[in-house]
Amino acid sequence: MYKVFFEKNHFHFSKEFPKGKDLVFNTDTLNTMLPMLIENLRKDEAVEINVFDDDIEAAFSAFKKHFKLIDAGGGIVENTEGKIILIYRNGIWDLPKGKKEPDEPIEITALREVKEEVGLNELEPIEFIDFSYHIYRLHDEWVLKKTAWYTMKAKGQESLTPQAIEGIEKAIWINIREISDYISNMYPSIVDVLQKYLDFKLKQSS
Repeated sequence: MYKVFFEKNHFHFSKEFPKGKDLVFNTDTLNTMLPMLIENLRKDEAVEINVFDDDIEAAFSAFKKHFKLIDAGGGIVENTEGKIILIYRNGIWDLPKGKKEPDEPIEITALREVKEEVGLNELEPIEFIDFSYHIYRLHDEWVLKKTAWYTMKAKGQESLTPQAIEGIEKAIWINIREISDYISNMYPSIVDVLQKYLDFKLKQSS
């Protein structure tokens, strides 16, 4: 299964026909209509576009051909007090992440970008959570960004320094129990990542 976010909207790929859903496409129909569909989705709506196909990998590969592909890495940083880092950028609460450099292993991308965006010097080894996918417009071109997400452990008591050159206004520690106070002002793709993180932590503790 794949989820691809576009603002509040998302594409959902599955093998089963989604009963009771308004927007349902097979792979061939989606490929024909995708350019028009993307252009006409409104940013302030929350529309689920369902794509069903027996071969999900082939369907998703066909979907990706419509976009410029960018790889990125990011992290959910924990400390010993059970807190995680959020950043505030462009009026939205977010998680630290950034684009992969040529020939750079994606795990190194994730560590480097988190360190740069929040001003940490040392992070302990990381564990992979999942990928996220989202679409956006860049220089008159549609981009599909694939972000690899990892858990990370902060060492010591370093203070956070938001990377102003990247438009980050704040970098803060919050208790994970307080996350509901922030998710109403987050991108749905980031909320989805946080849910996967919580599921990941639950499996670890069981």
